[in-house]
Formats: sequence, structure tokens, C-alpha cells
Amino acid sequence: MEGQLNADGHTLKKTHQEVLDFNNLKSFKVHNCCSLRQIFTSSIILGLAQLKEIEVKNCALIEEIISKEEEKEANIEKIRVPQLNSIIFESLPNLISFYLGMNTLECPALKAITVAKCPQIQTFVFTDTKHRFDHIVPLLSEKLIWDNQLHGDSFSKLKEVRVEFCKKLMTIVASNSTQGLLTFYDLETLTVNNCWNMKSLFPVSIAIGLLQLKELICSLAVWRKLLPRRK
Repeated sequence: MEGQLNADGHTLKKTHQEVLDFNNLKSFKVHNCCSLRQIFTSSIILGLAQLKEIEVKNCALIEEIISKEEEKEANIEKIRVPQLNSIIFESLPNLISFYLGMNTLECPALKAITVAKCPQIQTFVFTDTKHRFDHIVPLLSEKLIWDNQLHGDSFSKLKEVRVEFCKKLMTIVASNSTQGLLTFYDLETLTVNNCWNMKSLFPVSIAIGLLQLKELICSLAVWRKLLPRRK
């Protein structure tokens, strides 16, 4: 199967062998599916080596995009989606995360992320270190987008990040990491609108590396939170 797959409300519940039928899939779009709670399992996403685009919109029950499989993930070193360059999540009122699991998620070709109207999102990626001590923790987490402990190559090609109407998010990258591996050297545009609990964007260690940043767009409410008040 080549090209694009649009889901019509049926979840993908296939084995890793069965998913080989989709090994040329490049674009996956899900719109207006009211019964879905997850899109992929970790074993399915491993078989989509050509996938370049994920777009999920207006799906009321979706809680996560990649659901974990604890028994299978114990035998997987990492989840790598090598060609994925665009992620769009919009109007997903119950979305909590992109991936919550035991493995490091790497998207080395990812260039654009849009997360809009996802009021319950708490983390983009979170690795369960209780099971894998040598692996890494969140991006867009504990009410932030990225935790600075992600693998450095995971999102290093990002050029555009847009986050809107995500009321639980408090920061883009946490400042309490000891790893310091996450970088955004290619980031050109950052948009943060109507995220009313946003308190900071990046720690200084990451901000000084944003040499390609051309546009920083924030709503007035966000700027008021970020800028110190004059006494």
C-alpha cells in the first residue's frame, strides 16, 4: 500500500507482521472519528518506516497517539520513526500525550509540530524510567512540551512548533534536567497562543542555542506571564 491512509473510525489493531502491508505508507490522517482512543501501538509504528505525516483532528475520545505494549516494549530498544516530518494534532479534547511508554522515541526528520485545542495534553513524550533506567524522559511534559532529558537526536531538525489552547501546559522545555541533550538549533518559528498557564518557554541553556529563530509569536496573556512586572 502506498500514499495516504484516512481512518474512518476503526482503530489499527494489527500485528507487527500484518502491518508490513503498510510499509510504504507516507501520510496518515484521522478526522472526525468519535470512537477512537488510540491510533497506533508501538509495534505498529515500528513498521511504518516511510511515514512522513500524521494528522489527527476532531476526535473526541483520543487519549494518546501511540499506546504502549509493556510486554512487547521490553524487547524493543527504541521506537524510531525515521521519515516523520510533520505532526498535527487539533481539537482533541481528551488527548494526554503523543507517546507514554517504556522506550525512547526518536523522530530525527521531524520539522513541524502543531498542537492546538488539546486542553488535557500533559506531555508530548514520556519514557517510563521505572522500567528503563538507561532511557530518557519527556518532551512537552508535566504540563510541558519537552523535558530536556530527551535523546539529543529525537527532535533536532524541528523548524516550526505551534502550541495553542493547551491550558495545562506550563513550559515548552523544563529547566530541571541534568542531561542537557535536547537542542533546537534549526528552530525558526515558535508560536504559543492562549496557553494560560504558560510560565516559561525554554531554560537559558537551550535559549542561547536558538540561533535560527526568526519568529516568536505569543498571545498577550502569555507575554504577561513571561515578562516580569515593573514595580
